[in-house]
Amino acid sequence: MNYPKTQLLKAAAKEDGRYAMHNVLFEDGKLIATNGKILALLPVTEADDDVPGLIPRQAVELAHRGGTPVKGCRMVSGINGNVRAQNKDGSLVDVTRPDEDAEFPKWRQVMPEVSESTHFSVMFNVSLLHDLCLAMGATTIRMKISKDLKAYPNSPILVTPLTNIDCENASKDAIGVLMPITSDE
Repeated sequence: MNYPKTQLLKAAAKEDGRYAMHNVLFEDGKLIATNGKILALLPVTEADDDVPGLIPRQAVELAHRGGTPVKGCRMVSGINGNVRAQNKDGSLVDVTRPDEDAEFPKWRQVMPEVSESTHFSVMFNVSLLHDLCLAMGATTIRMKISKDLKAYPNSPILVTPLTNIDCENASKDAIGVLMPITSDE
């Protein structure tokens, strides 16, 4: 499979104790990563010899080190039950696939329907949101969006820290405002 060079593993569980989520699922032409709080789904270009299943974290890391932003990353899942990743020097490295008993979460159950009729779109720059959270000392926030978004599509978004979760440095009275971004889409 070929896929763009991204930081897909940012969405995967970091701890080994969550074995299946520590790895990435390859299924239906997609790589799927989750840590239980976020889920990333990345379309890939499949090769004829790719086999669906769990992809070891190590193979994704190797492919990312060997990949380039222009050419992307290359892995083949299913070589003798392993995953083959292209290393930085161009060599191929076989990585053992995770145990078949490890069950990846049922990601389709949490995937919302993607349709213009069921959703409204809000555009914002995540780097600005990150900076705003740092400025407020917040790691978990609540975003309040105008109920009348259709009438006022360029409304600012009110951001407040959730001090009862994991924002011990945040003031409960802190308020942030994320200015709207316009697009021609």
